[in-house]
Amino acid sequence: MSGEILPGLKTRLLRLVRSPYFIAFAVLALGSAFSGLHNPFGIVLGWLAVGMLVVPVVRRWRKAWHFLALMAGCVLGAILISCLYSEVAVRLARWLGGEGALDNFAWAVFNTAICDLLLLTVPVGLAVGFAGFIILGLKEALARLPRRRTSPGT
Repeated sequence: MSGEILPGLKTRLLRLVRSPYFIAFAVLALGSAFSGLHNPFGIVLGWLAVGMLVVPVVRRWRKAWHFLALMAGCVLGAILISCLYSEVAVRLARWLGGEGALDNFAWAVFNTAICDLLLLTVPVGLAVGFAGFIILGLKEALARLPRRRTSPGT
């Protein structure tokens, strides 16, 4: 063994970093970070950045139900994360740190991270899922329509 834990990991990471999707994600994420997520321009840049991560995953999907599953996963994931946050994390923080546990800087960072995660991923997943479902649904519906046959002499 040449000392590498996972052979080929370095080449895969280099290929990922050099891909146009990742470069676009990095540029848009930096723009969103500098602009801030507290204004519409920063939120749109964040959505575009997350979209650059979603596009390579879904670009080879050829069935409409894949996009329907993406939309359902976004909705269920948002519900799950929200429930875990409000029912588990808040109660655990109050139990461990008392009533003042939710007033410190660490909790504010955690709260902002959860809110930004939901703000950036759920709308992008729903938009990509809806668009893909409509486009591929229409494509599949049009493929099932009977074709008009012409006579061989025309």
